[in-house]
Amino acid sequence: MFRRFLHSFAATTVALGISISTLLVPQLAPTAAYAAICLTCGGGDGGGTAPAPKPAPTVTALSVPTTEPALVAATVSFHTNNEDKDGDTGVLVQVRDQNNTVDSDLSLGLAYGGFPDNSDRGPYSMLIRNNVPKTLVHGGSVTIVITPNGHDTWRFNYNVDLQFSDGSHLSSSNQGLQLDQNNRTYTLGIN
Repeated sequence: MFRRFLHSFAATTVALGISISTLLVPQLAPTAAYAAICLTCGGGDGGGTAPAPKPAPTVTALSVPTTEPALVAATVSFHTNNEDKDGDTGVLVQVRDQNNTVDSDLSLGLAYGGFPDNSDRGPYSMLIRNNVPKTLVHGGSVTIVITPNGHDTWRFNYNVDLQFSDGSHLSSSNQGLQLDQNNRTYTLGIN
């Protein structure tokens, strides 16, 4: 029974072009290992001699991707237009990658106060939560959320600048936005 298994195993590996020495006896040359198995089982042709081994399959080396630039810094700046942000309205800014993971954020609480009409605020440094590759951030999004205490309408422009380990940048910006107690969230893609 074992002899039949060895013979079948040897015939299958030869048909597939697999070197038996690679599978069973890596320290022997392929022909010596194959001949030893075939002689034990009576040979591939029934006469005790091993057929010529097929050449080993060609192995192509895979290229290893180079290290991509990673997110290392992020800032956000605001310009308030003709409708201020009240001092008791909080602002949350989040940078999300293509997997919708928050990679950077900033929460501007009450300590940052109001943003008067026609004023500039920032740039504020954002917290980096993940040093993700640039290719994953490109195509992600920036979300701005306000948390007003009662009624507040804020009209503004914003710019988020993302810096990567190779010195390159991505940004997300828009003008003429309006958020209020009924419409608290704005999201835009990163290009």
